[in-house]
Amino acid sequence: GSDGGKALGGSKQLGSLRKLVLGYNWMGVHGMRALLANPAAAGLEEIRSGDNNFGSEVLASYVKARAELGLLHLRAPEARKKDLLALAKLPGAARLIALELPMSPEFDDEVAAAFVASPHLKDLGLLEVHSPNLTARGREQLAAHYGTRLIAA
Repeated sequence: GSDGGKALGGSKQLGSLRKLVLGYNWMGVHGMRALLANPAAAGLEEIRSGDNNFGSEVLASYVKARAELGLLHLRAPEARKKDLLALAKLPGAARLIALELPMSPEFDDEVAAAFVASPHLKDLGLLEVHSPNLTARGREQLAAHYGTRLIAA
């Protein structure tokens, strides 16, 4: 629950982890904020947020941390447009090799254009986007740029 999430976020042992799979534990927004704000999290290479009640907080916290984490793989459901646009401008996002954005209706053609134009997201090995607001034009832009590295639904 929320208390466990805050405890994990404040743990010095966090530095020994490379992969964190949160599963279904309802860690909460405050736990995610604490986790990504902890300098010990810098060694994490993968965070899978699982079925938690984070809402858009995963990507928002990552952007707030200025992508100074060493993450290679980020799964961030319900991403907000402002955070997606900010991500495209973050130099630290260049470390990402996989970005999964399920249930992210704010990912639209403007965000697609920002991702395509971003020098920091050009080397993504996987971009998975699930958005009903991404038009055929936006999908074509992403497909032309990312090719088989794109999964768009």
